[in-house]
Amino acid sequence: IQDLRGGTDAAEAALNGRAIDVLINLASSTSRLRDDEISVPDLEQHAAVDLINPLRLLRHVVALNASHPLHIVFVSSVLTLVKSPNRAIYTSFKILQEEYLRRLKAAHAGVELTIVRISKLIPADRDSRDTVKLAKVILAAYKEKKQTVFFGASGLVLTALFYVQPIAFRAIM
Repeated sequence: IQDLRGGTDAAEAALNGRAIDVLINLASSTSRLRDDEISVPDLEQHAAVDLINPLRLLRHVVALNASHPLHIVFVSSVLTLVKSPNRAIYTSFKILQEEYLRRLKAAHAGVELTIVRISKLIPADRDSRDTVKLAKVILAAYKEKKQTVFFGASGLVLTALFYVQPIAFRAIM
């Protein structure tokens, strides 16, 4: 586990040149913030934590794993699919990360990717029954080599509602 607020040097050093099998990417400083809670001066730091530093670290890990398979698990919110109001910053960072990961997978034969879309509020500071359930869902998806999984039934409902009835979705949100 590495905090990317200070950059990627500590995370890269912790790898000590070793290849790894699985990288779980859930870096986010904006996942619980609405756009109006993110000040202009803080936006650069959020962009570093949510986008730039994870991409730098991923590039480093892929280089280390040049001859070793790598499975990346990308954890994101269902909000990236439904374009939730007042969440454009978080959504944009996650969409860009996801696109980067898809391109990495396409460019490197040894890279596998599983995207986990969460629609439940998971405590950030402690374990809960939901964190244990989420870990089990991620492990099952990894073993089954699933490309995308949802965690929380409401996410499927919100996604369907967004794409089928955008007007109704906006009224609910």
